[in-house]
Formats: sequence, C-alpha cells, structure tokens
Amino acid sequence: MDSVRAGSALLVHPTGRLDPRSRQFASGLAADREHTLVVVDLHAAAPRAEWEAVAGLLADDSGGGLRLVVGRGSPEDTMRVSQWLADRLGRTVVAPDAAVLPAAGGGLFVPPDRGTGWYVLRPGRDPRADSRHFPRPAWETSAADLPWATSDTGTAEPVPGGVWLRHTLVEAGALAAQRRQLAAGVHSGRPGLLMVVLGNPGMPGLPLGDVTRFWDALPAPSRAMVRFVPFGQLAVPAGETAGQALAELLDYPVAMFTGLPGAGAPGTEGHDVRVPVDGASPGWRPFAQELGHRPRLNADDPVEPPVLLAHRAPLDGLEPIGPGLYRYSQGTVLEVVQSGLWVRPADEPVDAEAVRGIPPRPEGGLIIHDAGPDAAWMRRIATEVLRRLDAETGRMCRPVSASDARAAAERSRRTSAAA
Repeated sequence: MDSVRAGSALLVHPTGRLDPRSRQFASGLAADREHTLVVVDLHAAAPRAEWEAVAGLLADDSGGGLRLVVGRGSPEDTMRVSQWLADRLGRTVVAPDAAVLPAAGGGLFVPPDRGTGWYVLRPGRDPRADSRHFPRPAWETSAADLPWATSDTGTAEPVPGGVWLRHTLVEAGALAAQRRQLAAGVHSGRPGLLMVVLGNPGMPGLPLGDVTRFWDALPAPSRAMVRFVPFGQLAVPAGETAGQALAELLDYPVAMFTGLPGAGAPGTEGHDVRVPVDGASPGWRPFAQELGHRPRLNADDPVEPPVLLAHRAPLDGLEPIGPGLYRYSQGTVLEVVQSGLWVRPADEPVDAEAVRGIPPRPEGGLIIHDAGPDAAWMRRIATEVLRRLDAETGRMCRPVSASDARAAAERSRRTSAAA
C-alpha cells in the first residue's frame, strides 16, 4: 500500500494503482480541523495483511484522531475494520455506519434511510454516535436529525445542508431526484448556518403550518442560524412574498436565499446561488442572493422592501460605493435590487422604495432603468449593461422601465389576490 496527499485528505491506495476517480473524490472533500482525513481505496473486507499495511502507513503520520472513508465494503465490515484500526494504532477513528452521500462543498452525509451517521471509535471502548454530517454543523438538534411528520401531509427530513420541509406523498422517482439535487445544490457554507429548504418543485404550495411546527420544535439558539431556501412553492397569503409571509408568521426576522445556495469559490464561505427554472437544471444566477425580511409592528403598516444581505457583483471592474451599489458612469449608478439590477441617477429617486419592493421573478431578472427626465439615457445604459453581462445571465434578463416594472408587479399582486 502507498499514500498520497489529495487536497485536504490522505489517500491510501494499492502500490502502483492510483485510481484517478479516487483521487478526484478525495481532493474534493472538505477539510477536517480535528482529525486527519483518510480515504482508503481498499475493500473493508480485504485480507488482514493489506490492512496491516494501511496501519503501517498511518502509524507514520503526526498522530491524533483519524476520520476514515473506506472505498468499498458493507457497513458492518467498515465499522469492524475501523474499530480494528483504532485498537491497532491506539488512536480515535471516526467512521460512518453506512455508505456516505457526497454533498456540496465536499461534505459527506449519512441519510436517515441508510444509517445513524458517523461514529467515534476509541481503543477498547464502545462506539459513540457523533453526527450525520461531515463537517459537523453547530446547529445539530433532534428536530433536524430524523424525519418526522410536521402534519398529515408534511415531513421534515434531514438533508446534507440542513432540513427539508416537504410534502410527504411524493412519487418515489421524483423524490430521489430532488434529494440528489439538494445534496449537490445546497451548501451551508459555514457550520453556523441551518438551511431550511421549503417545498417540492411542481407540487402545490407547502402549508405555512408545516413551517410553524418545525420552527416551534427548534431550540431558541438555533433559530438565529436558520436560512430559508426556496425549492418548491410556499402557500402564502395572496399578494405576499414567501420571505415576508414567513417573517409575519414567525414574528421573527427572516433571512431567505433567492435560490439554491451552492458552494461558492474554494476557500470562501460565500454561495453560488442558482434559481432552477425547470425544477431540475442548475438554473440561472440572480444578482440578489440573500434577502432579509422583518415582521411589521402592526398588520396595517406598509411592507418595507427586504434588506439585501448578500449579492454578487453584476459586472467586473465597477467601483462599489455602498451595499449592492456600484458607480457605473458619471452621475449614474447600478443598484442590485431583489428583482435584478436598477440603472438610476446617483441621487436617489423619490420612487426608490417602490422599485426596491418589486419582487423577484423565478424565470429571470430585470434590468430596470429609471423613467425620469433622463429616461432615454438610462434606457441606453440598461441595454449596454445587458450586453456586458455574461451570456448565461444575459439570456435570463430583460430591460424594462421602472414605471412598467412597478405596473407589472402590481398587476401580478392583484391577480394573485383575486385567485
């Protein structure tokens, strides 16, 4: 047996046979700050002599605990050889009791239908259950560890990035595909974020009562860690956005992503947010990535536009001059709003809050241009901005005047209220 570094992991492999697939897998794993992460390209039930060679390689490293990922073998054989290594080396070994599911950002997750999770195996001692997740999140709670019924029609199901609040009766093939999509497309980014995924694509809106019952089951400290993630529809009151409806329902400030938050650039805690247009493909990348909503003090108070919590820069080379605000040209700025981008004068127009309140469209973004005295100039800049966008984003955006965008949003709200 031989070993090679692969990203944050140590890959142990048969001498002279380094499988490129094993190396790619090991290289993509997240770093383990507490243990040496070891991927062994060997069957768990391989002859003892081969595992003795593995033990010899691991005895030569710097010591400390090991997190072990064995390439092949039954859960029973994997646990057996992991305990043998712990006893043989006199070191703690952390290993899963079932086949792990690779997840966004290099995580490894043990789904509830496969096993309990990762176990801590110590020399001469009984195994101790640790976590379903690697890396282990800060929010672990019983409300997010096993599937449970939030209603007669709803289920809270653990997923790699957090919890999925979904419909219970979903066709098996569709459910399996959606699980794979969430494993690959939802990444917490850091241990202190609990992603709560809402709904199923192509199904009726998830009742708000399912969200309430899950929220009530969360310990108070965990609630501040929640980030809601839209996946399917949420059954919200007519004319309300999902984020604002949740803030009112829970009477709590709500942070909500505008799409599925995948892993961002390596080494960062940011996200690559995507809006799946057809419920399956990765989708397009909105400019506004995360929005904050606050509950109103009184039911008849006007709804304030959401606060921009995270966004991506619309174009390279623009000077940021405020949160989500960029200088574009002399006297003209580009502002990231929830519905897309807004080309406007540097002096804030009187209708600014109305434009910021235009809700996002899942089918694409708007390049809104101001409709004031310089409307023709703003329209020309909006067209120029659209041309400068990357091809993928440009296909999903269209220019529109602020007045037309507001009117369309109002028509949509009235249609929703009348339905």
